[in-house]
Amino acid sequence: MNKFFSLLALIVIISIPNLVFANDDLKIFLSKEDPDGIKYAFSLPENRQIELAHLLLNDENGIIVYRGSQLLIKNGREQESFSALARIIVEGKGNTHLKGRLGYDWVHSDDSTLFQRMMIGIMGSMNANYSSYQPSEQEISLSFFQRMGYQGNYNKGAIEAHIETLRSKVKQVP
Repeated sequence: MNKFFSLLALIVIISIPNLVFANDDLKIFLSKEDPDGIKYAFSLPENRQIELAHLLLNDENGIIVYRGSQLLIKNGREQESFSALARIIVEGKGNTHLKGRLGYDWVHSDDSTLFQRMMIGIMGSMNANYSSYQPSEQEISLSFFQRMGYQGNYNKGAIEAHIETLRSKVKQVP
């Protein structure tokens, strides 16, 4: 029993500094004007960037969520941002908070397939969560699917097939 409590205490001791850093990093990030906040975040060690990114993804401000996704993309963890990005799109924040510029950084990155991979991942998240969306959010999702080449009314299986077709067309860069 003592070994269990010793192990538990060790886990708590190791976790507390990361939580403190993440909260401090969040306060500093939010206190800075854009783009200084993301410059600060990019200067952090990788583990702190990832911790900060996860905090940012839960924000109500679409710009802050987008910045969190940038940190995850930089660290090769783009898939962790798909559901948060899908959320800001279905809530209409892609147009209001980001003024329709969602994906601008992805299109202009050195990674020629980043934009396509992000759109495919966001589509997958939207499709998986479609039934939990409000009717207005479902309309936004269907419109998003259609802008990505899907035709017709909502059909989960047909959209999954469309996503797989898109995925097969994207060259994965090793």
